[in-house]
Amino acid sequence: MRKTVVIFATTACAAFLALASLIVGIGARPADAAATTYSVTDLGTLAGNTIARGVNTSGKVVGQSQKRLDNGTLQLRAFLWEGGPMEDLGTLGGPSSSGRGLNDSGQIVGFSRTSATGTQQQAFVDSMGTDGKMHMVALGTLPGFPSSEAWAINESGQIVGRSSASAGSTPINSGRAFLYRKNDSGVATMENLGVLFPGDTYSEAWALNDSGQVVGESGIDEDHGQAFLYSGGTMKGLGFLPGQPYSEAFGIDNSGQIVGWSYSSRASVQGRAFIYRNGEMSDLGALPGDIYSMARAIDEHGRVIGQSRDASGQNRAFLWENGVMTVLNTLIPTDSPLKLLDAYAISESGQIVGSAFNKDNQVRAFLLTPNDATAPTTVATTSPEPNAAGWNKDDVTIKLDATDEGGSNVEGITYSASGVQPIEETTVHRDSATIKVAAEGETTTTYSAKDHAGNAEDPKTLIVRLDETAPGIYITTPADGGEYKLGETVAADYDCSDGGSGIDSCAGPVSVGGDVDTTSIGQKTFEIAATDRAGNVTAESHTYSVVYDFGGFFSPVDNPDVLNRVQAGSAIPVKFGLGGDQGPAIFAEGYPKSQQIDCDSTAPIDNIEQTVNAGESGLSYDASLDRYTYVWKSVRAWSGTCRQLVVKLDDGTVHRANFKFR
Repeated sequence: MRKTVVIFATTACAAFLALASLIVGIGARPADAAATTYSVTDLGTLAGNTIARGVNTSGKVVGQSQKRLDNGTLQLRAFLWEGGPMEDLGTLGGPSSSGRGLNDSGQIVGFSRTSATGTQQQAFVDSMGTDGKMHMVALGTLPGFPSSEAWAINESGQIVGRSSASAGSTPINSGRAFLYRKNDSGVATMENLGVLFPGDTYSEAWALNDSGQVVGESGIDEDHGQAFLYSGGTMKGLGFLPGQPYSEAFGIDNSGQIVGWSYSSRASVQGRAFIYRNGEMSDLGALPGDIYSMARAIDEHGRVIGQSRDASGQNRAFLWENGVMTVLNTLIPTDSPLKLLDAYAISESGQIVGSAFNKDNQVRAFLLTPNDATAPTTVATTSPEPNAAGWNKDDVTIKLDATDEGGSNVEGITYSASGVQPIEETTVHRDSATIKVAAEGETTTTYSAKDHAGNAEDPKTLIVRLDETAPGIYITTPADGGEYKLGETVAADYDCSDGGSGIDSCAGPVSVGGDVDTTSIGQKTFEIAATDRAGNVTAESHTYSVVYDFGGFFSPVDNPDVLNRVQAGSAIPVKFGLGGDQGPAIFAEGYPKSQQIDCDSTAPIDNIEQTVNAGESGLSYDASLDRYTYVWKSVRAWSGTCRQLVVKLDDGTVHRANFKFR
């Protein structure tokens, strides 16, 4: 598989298998029963031994097959299989070529000899032209390295491989990993990825994901290297498994999980398959009784395929999933004439390709297709989750996650929505989808998943009820700024409403119709709190005052606008009621007091006939009359003036009476 000189061997099965057999996971154990079984397809041949190296989601397969040329020699040729006879993809001018990988757009990569006599070869990309035919285009080489090989291509058309010295030249192990992609100017260039350490003379890129992360190996030669991850312009070594001083990475998924093998000797095939994730390399083990394994590829669901080998050198293809390594031969019909030796690639539709012996001990490319009659299952979750009443008060994110136990994997999720936030039917070609609901009201989402085998689940629905608007509160009584008499009976009147989820609670100090607090004087707050069924909370308050039941001044003092005429220096009994005995501390501090005013010549005048002795001073209360009397002592010097008596009570109210002194 690895050396250029072996890849282009033209004789028989042994040389061809040398190309196929190099190679092979977290304490693997045999599976008691496999969740997925497969139908197996022998992809045929152009004329001799064949190996399948790549498969895309639609089931197209590429690889290499021996072909007998007109001169009678056997040469390797890149092939494309699309459900019928293999198609020879031709060459770049030389006698041989090899297909290595393809993407879902149908672009194929590999390498080809460029002349009939030389040993140079070049990486190629083979794409469908406007004429409906495949066209092979050479990618060139890195400066100083006249040959190149392409090993993988991602969905954006980025290609990785190696550019090296020509096959048969010295040193054969010199070379550099490359990444072929468009630069910022839109021009496709072959980029030298360099090596891990200054002393390394060799690097090779084996695979890349859709983010452009590249994996491979770097070392002093291809037999003594370390697996690397190239990301963001930096090459990082991945280390080794215990007791295995070398390593090589062959596959990477879009989440950054990497697989390969860590080995002590390539020549004697001593090593173990690994998976590298979360910064740690773990041993995937080997099949029961085997001493060696190699992981070649990993799909987006964490399934790993590769090869395991026993002490006698017998190879078996494996599938590793959820900690279980299974012999692939046990997952195909027992009467199949193929013995699966190695698995090279796995597609997003769950199809697996590789090499096998047929009943005549010829090497044949195979395609495994999951026997999938089970529809996927989609689970919908919401964030945040609704409350106990089934409502949300913040925007809701719906996450749809589909899984497929049948083996062909989820092809896509289709969803739509009706209600306050309608969404036209939409299909996403992946196993998850996210929907944001921001419209208030009820939105019904309908969704279902389909797998690559065509199985579709019955549509499911999820209802999201969203209310982000707080309830409204309307307080009629007590009025905001209202004034009520001490002890007055005041019936509370208020209402709460909500146009969304509806009112869950509407509560105040008393229920509607209950008595508003007038049991003490002063300023008071009447607050209502409302909560709707979605959990939105609001509050509204009115401020009101409770005052004494002051009915005005009683005789002998008249209320404004009358001028009470009285002899200056006399003591005047100022009488009033407060609706009961409110105690002696009824005046605000500093009151009562008087102030001079202009004498209004138009005001009516009433003589005060009743005065008291000057000794009868201060405040008194007559319970029989429910009346207070305050004796106000006037001053002789006020003669000929007018004054206003100001009585401010401790309830904050102010009451006045006007006097004219003679």
